[in-house]
Amino acid sequence: MNKRTFLGAAVALWASKLTSAFAAAAVGKPAPTFSVIDAAGRPRTLGEFKGKPIVLEWSSSSCPYAKAQYVSGRMQELQKWSTENGIVWLTILSSGKSRSDYLEPTKAETFNKARGGVPSALLIDAS
Repeated sequence: MNKRTFLGAAVALWASKLTSAFAAAAVGKPAPTFSVIDAAGRPRTLGEFKGKPIVLEWSSSSCPYAKAQYVSGRMQELQKWSTENGIVWLTILSSGKSRSDYLEPTKAETFNKARGGVPSALLIDAS
């Protein structure tokens, strides 16, 4: 299997999972809820922020795209502006426990502070 065929198959698989994951989401309707722990180990849900605009930023400690935005300072600037304007910014570190870039909650908090992140909450999605 060449790289192009593999990439096409990977994208198709990802798209099918994404479609089923968001099948319950509908414009103008409440977002499907979820529960995940934050960096302090507390469970957090979307319901806590009902009625407020929310940004969900998926990230990981190994993502070169996220790193570029944090190194430039643009991500922190946008997080700060958003939270100052009543927008909830949830950064979701989404690396599974079996991955080398997985961070335990306390290390995730240290990592986020070192890169200057200022979200409303830092969430850990190891699944």
